[in-house]
Amino acid sequence: MLTPIKTVCPVCRNRLEFSVDADTVICSSCGNTFRVSRREGGIALARIDPEAESVALSSDRTETLSTVIDERLTEVDELLEEAEAEVEAVRSREQSGPLRAGCSLFALFFAVLLVIILFGLLGREYVGGKLFYLALAVIIVVGLFRIRAKLSDQEEVERLKRTREEMETALAGLRTERDRLAELKSRLSEDDEPSADRD
Repeated sequence: MLTPIKTVCPVCRNRLEFSVDADTVICSSCGNTFRVSRREGGIALARIDPEAESVALSSDRTETLSTVIDERLTEVDELLEEAEAEVEAVRSREQSGPLRAGCSLFALFFAVLLVIILFGLLGREYVGGKLFYLALAVIIVVGLFRIRAKLSDQEEVERLKRTREEMETALAGLRTERDRLAELKSRLSEDDEPSADRD
């Protein structure tokens, strides 16, 4: 068993006794706390100021918390950018069905107009004949099939709408978290300012 170290309190001169491997010691008489440091085979006792220790710990915790908040804010900002881009992509796919159908209808109109012009150029006797109406019917039927193919399936539109709404809800949650983190950082800065003024 190791022999305890015996010395006197640097403040009140009361006897102190503590184990060899102790890092701190408290005087039972005056209540002061001392840090034990070992140098060249001897020991030295340095008084620990509880207020200074508390301020240092508080400052360290504030810095650590501030760093964690900054990292999380950066992460949330990146997630927000990605989520906003994804929402826009889903929204554009959701709206592209009617746009494609409109383009196909426009193409059908010009195809019909082209048939009329071609038959008019060939000769007036062809306009109004069976071949003319057959060509128009074929163009219209092919155009309607293309329009129908371009129209998105209703189930697909509903699925895209549900996906977009879920993503927008998640996006709102991310924005709320970002606001909360920014407010927490602001409060942390405000709490840190008075202690900086005291120093």
